[in-house]
Amino acid sequence: MGALSRASLFLFAAWLLAGCEALMRAEPEPAANVAFDLAPAEPAAWERAALHAASLAGTRYRFGGTSPADGFDCSGLVHFSYREAAGVVLPRDTRSLRTATQRIDRAQLRPGDLIFFRLRGAHGHVGIYAGDGRFVHAPSAGKRVRLENLDAPYWQAKYAESRRPQLD
Repeated sequence: MGALSRASLFLFAAWLLAGCEALMRAEPEPAANVAFDLAPAEPAAWERAALHAASLAGTRYRFGGTSPADGFDCSGLVHFSYREAAGVVLPRDTRSLRTATQRIDRAQLRPGDLIFFRLRGAHGHVGIYAGDGRFVHAPSAGKRVRLENLDAPYWQAKYAESRRPQLD
């Protein structure tokens, strides 16, 4: 529940507890000193991983790569982003990532979910969903980590499935 929702819920509960007497007053009393936390809530682990992966856009591709200094392949980017930003160690290859995560409908995608594509095998490529129909991935040799539109015709045709790491 976000901070604004918590504040609204608190105000509603306080109003209910005040009873009818408060409703019958001619003038409202000044509000008590109530602290409201209007700052955004700390992003969840999967959101931090997605943000971290997006921050690595421009890093070069390197087969077997697992760091910004050396470059990334697709599963190396996923592994690194979750480990560094969320403190979660996911498997290092696409096959193991598939078996360690739970399948979800594409309509349920949230930032940090993994998206698998039919490239170099049935599920040979993986990216991290970043939100707003975009995902982050390390494409292939000679290219760099980048954000792509999941609804682009190329990616639509290659889409295999979406999966969610179980972090809770």
